[in-house]
Amino acid sequence: MNERTKQIIADIQKYKGENFVILCAVEEMAELSKELLKNINRGKDNRDDIVEEVADVLVCLEYIKIIYGISDAYLYEFINEKMPKKWSAKIEKWKAGQKE
Repeated sequence: MNERTKQIIADIQKYKGENFVILCAVEEMAELSKELLKNINRGKDNRDDIVEEVADVLVCLEYIKIIYGISDAYLYEFINEKMPKKWSAKIEKWKAGQKE
């Protein structure tokens, strides 16, 4: 993310506040969900819409990281610890052909 984008994020937070930023994040995630469901349920070719919504969500996640003081290092440490706990056993069942 370049410095101009970081400044825009900081200005939005400064002038509109944390609640505005959090509500924007929730709205953008809902819009991404809607586009993904269109793609799955209707077979709609909406890749560009999905890319646009993913970009919006990523920007909002940057807002969230700033608000809560979440560093990339801490976030990826958490991800790397959580993923094996959450998925390893399920993947082994799938490999064995078992249903959940």
